Amino acid sequence: MIDDPCLRRGPTTSQQGSDRWDMCHKDSTKWCSVKSPTAPLLAFGLQCSIQAIGIGRDIAKALVKCGAQTAVLSRTQEDLDSLKAECPELETCCVDLNDWSKAQATVESLGHFDLLVNNAGVSRVGPFLEVKEEDIDHVFKTNFKGLFNVSQVVARSMVAKKSGGAIVNLSSAASTQALHDHAVYCSAKGAVDSLTTVMALELGPHKLFILQTWTLEIAPRQGRSSEVLLCSGNLVCK
Repeated sequence: MIDDPCLRRGPTTSQQGSDRWDMCHKDSTKWCSVKSPTAPLLAFGLQCSIQAIGIGRDIAKALVKCGAQTAVLSRTQEDLDSLKAECPELETCCVDLNDWSKAQATVESLGHFDLLVNNAGVSRVGPFLEVKEEDIDHVFKTNFKGLFNVSQVVARSMVAKKSGGAIVNLSSAASTQALHDHAVYCSAKGAVDSLTTVMALELGPHKLFILQTWTLEIAPRQGRSSEVLLCSGNLVCK
């Protein structure tokens, strides 16, 4: 069993299902299992720091533990090397996911996927009256725009191949709670919540599961860049 807060069930799901996917709700907080006998998997996550404490880093380890063939994309080669040393089974690629075109091309080049877990997140803390344009651009580019871009690439492939699939967006409790000095972060996570709902509405009929989970504040996220975890193989979490 994987008891990872990154794999908690969120409040938003598409209502349509697929015979190829067995989403077993063991209890009120965890979703397991995702079964796909033939197709590859994708997870999109965040490397919070170069130490082994990031959410995305732990997601990658969990996927490897499940037997999934996993590749990790990051703009920081040092982080990739560190994770590779811990999990030799991982494949690593160095790319800046905030670069729309390069990120899109990289994900497309890796082929078709079944599972996408969006977990990119950074924060710029400061009073509302002191927020600068660059703060807004930085946070929204990582927390929302990157998520939108990669989700679009993966969802297009899922729809085109009529294979079904799942996309999980990791949001934050800050999306619905007002936090001092977090005007930009709260707004960006609120945008993720809204996007998740629309994705579920539009992609559900194509047999895509769209789920969301919330996290509490993760201090190492502040000012850090996003990463994407790409994996292929069978994933069964029980």
